[in-house]
Amino acid sequence: MQEVSVKGEKFTKTNGGYTDLTWTGAVEYWMVMMIRSIESYGMYTLGDKYFFKNDRGLGMYHRLKALCWAAFALLPMLDLIVPEDWSNPQNSKHKLHDLKFRFPLYWWTVMELYTTVRCIGAISNPKNSFSKVEIASALAMLSFFNGGIGINTSHELLHKNSIFEKVLGYALLMNVNYIHWGEEHLTGHHRNVATPGDPATSRLNETFYQFFPRTLYGSWKSALSIELNRLNMNSQSAWSPIHNRIMWCAMVPMMWAGFILKVTGGGLKAVQYFYIQGFGSATLLELVNYIEHYGLAREKLANGDFEPVNPTHCKYSFVWIILIVEFEYVAWNAPHRLSNSLLYKLQRHSGKQLEPYILSPI
Repeated sequence: MQEVSVKGEKFTKTNGGYTDLTWTGAVEYWMVMMIRSIESYGMYTLGDKYFFKNDRGLGMYHRLKALCWAAFALLPMLDLIVPEDWSNPQNSKHKLHDLKFRFPLYWWTVMELYTTVRCIGAISNPKNSFSKVEIASALAMLSFFNGGIGINTSHELLHKNSIFEKVLGYALLMNVNYIHWGEEHLTGHHRNVATPGDPATSRLNETFYQFFPRTLYGSWKSALSIELNRLNMNSQSAWSPIHNRIMWCAMVPMMWAGFILKVTGGGLKAVQYFYIQGFGSATLLELVNYIEHYGLAREKLANGDFEPVNPTHCKYSFVWIILIVEFEYVAWNAPHRLSNSLLYKLQRHSGKQLEPYILSPI
């Protein structure tokens, strides 16, 4: 541990150690995949019966309550007990190319697409008499998994170099009608983070209800601007449905919704439920963005550029979520081992930007 000073502010250089690349270090990233696999097996063997109340009276509403207790009460409490982990794969001397770390991402993609079709198929089937509460609960659970885990898995895949992994990442975004976010995140957000030009950076004293519509509109606007610049550089028409990726961002989810309608026979309700769960998933993603980037601001230099990212842009933040206060060590970073494992170290958010040190404020 060493004390360092950045722009007059003191930080502790932790370095945190390198990631364990053995099976011991990899197995924790299999947890969510295994849980979803068990649920998928239940959907496969029981069919629509899986979504009805079982002998113990546990329908979708009761499962949603159990999920909320586990995610927003039990997990935070366990995170306070389990030792912290400041290690970061970005700082590892090794390349994480082996399947011990990659397979959970691949398998999650398959499981998410399957469970989305099965769930929407069950609740849109006119032969099934689900109550409105049960339908809403099923869609909320779908949004939780697809938005909380699925988009995060997509984020991890899109940061890989192979075409195969990028295709899987965009398939997950297709499943929540949010494909444009991928390109905007990689090209726009990484360049503009903590500046007024970044729709994903929440401003100081900005409420989530102010941030949410601004980021929804801003991410589409930014993605469109990025795409128009790319088309112009390649001398391609902005009105070409073949070349314009933003058109595909809207069309591909529509085709996927049509596929779900066809295979489930759920009619227009299946399409409606697809877009509802997509909106719920996007809401959860943007809530995470709001927390991670709250109040971050880089100074504008005399030459018009913004200063590079540094540890002073990571501030403490307190965020109330459903009567539960969650404390982030810094707006970008949190060292809680369990939630980091479930989210593939998403909470080590600024690790790459702040190499070679992992810095925590004193």
